[in-house]
Amino acid sequence: MQNPLVLQSLCQQVLQGYINNPLPNLFKEKLSAYLSRFCAVPYCMICHSCSLYSLGMQSRQILELLEASPPTETEVNRHLEFLEKQTNLLVFPEPDSDLETSLLNCAIFIALQDNRADYYRTELRRLLGTTLYQYLILFIAFIKTCHIWMEANPEIAYESDQRVQKYFHDLTEDEPALSDFFINYWERVQRDRQTWAEQQARSPNASAPKR
Repeated sequence: MQNPLVLQSLCQQVLQGYINNPLPNLFKEKLSAYLSRFCAVPYCMICHSCSLYSLGMQSRQILELLEASPPTETEVNRHLEFLEKQTNLLVFPEPDSDLETSLLNCAIFIALQDNRADYYRTELRRLLGTTLYQYLILFIAFIKTCHIWMEANPEIAYESDQRVQKYFHDLTEDEPALSDFFINYWERVQRDRQTWAEQQARSPNASAPKR
């Protein structure tokens, strides 16, 4: 990095959006790893997959997360209905609980959708409360910034990251299919997004279900 002002700005964004963000680490890494599959450069996806492994998530579970298709509006509506029934969303859900799964899917949806996510953002803000919702949006914005930066600087090698140096070998040795996914993910993700877009186009009235 030759520009100290840019470096300082990036460090501040990492601290505010990621390190000091009070969302649970496992949730942050799951959301980061999954959304990073939509980045054309694999750096973030591989680094956050290694972070998930370091937090105790099994290689097979990480592969299942990365291979999952993005949630449709119909699915997100069901997740919202589930969240609606919960009594205390001001406390973040336990890892791997149904509640965490629903929140993760809703977060993925609003991160990927631009023109059809307003209703879901409003509902999440109402259900989570302003403070928790703002931390979630801050984190999603940080992830997107990382993707833009990596796509603009594709020469940065993920092998230089300490997480990769420490965990990548064991991560892929435990589940060799992860290596194939990291190599071929972009073609698969593009197909998934096309299918997803077609599904969304067929459900123009899925937003804002009646309560």
